[in-house]
Amino acid sequence: MNRALIPVTGLILVLLISSFAHAQQPRRQRPEMPEPESLKGSYYLGVTATNFYHRSIGADGDTANTPAYGLMFGKYLNDFIKVEFRAGAGHKTDSPAQGLEEVEIERYASAYMGLYHHWSMFSRVYAQVGMSHIESSARGTDLGESRTPFSELNEDYLETSLGPSFLLGIDTDFLWNSDLFLEAGRLHDDSVTNIQVWQYNTGIRFDF
Repeated sequence: MNRALIPVTGLILVLLISSFAHAQQPRRQRPEMPEPESLKGSYYLGVTATNFYHRSIGADGDTANTPAYGLMFGKYLNDFIKVEFRAGAGHKTDSPAQGLEEVEIERYASAYMGLYHHWSMFSRVYAQVGMSHIESSARGTDLGESRTPFSELNEDYLETSLGPSFLLGIDTDFLWNSDLFLEAGRLHDDSVTNIQVWQYNTGIRFDF
């Protein structure tokens, strides 16, 4: 045998024997992670701070941002499904463009049903769909005026007040039985004016 092959052959034999011996050893089982605490049957109350992002305002597609505060109340029906009710009010107006000095979401109320998932011991992700009722207003010198970008708008701002909504969110455990959360979704899509109102929420929720 070529002497140069002896070390290589020996190394291969050592590796094969080592692999066989390792295969015969029982595998160490990884310690199982504890299950997250079930929320089934519990209720929650929360407060929200919201930024409403208004899109496609008027013929030029202007935008606006108006803040709001709200309350929520919900229940976890089981380990996957929850129902929720929300209501709130705007507290500041915005001016999208010259000729439309103020737009505002005055009040809103929403009802949601959603799915949630424990993706870690201390955090959950969720998706919710539902319906929302909105009261809005606008003020401007070009409202309803022909040959202006806002000729189709009036003081009610949104022509429809009821429509579908959705949310995507993530929360994380905080102190005691409370959670901090971040959310994004659409509050309303006006089928007449084509104005969309998107919602970006943060807040705290208390489980009981």
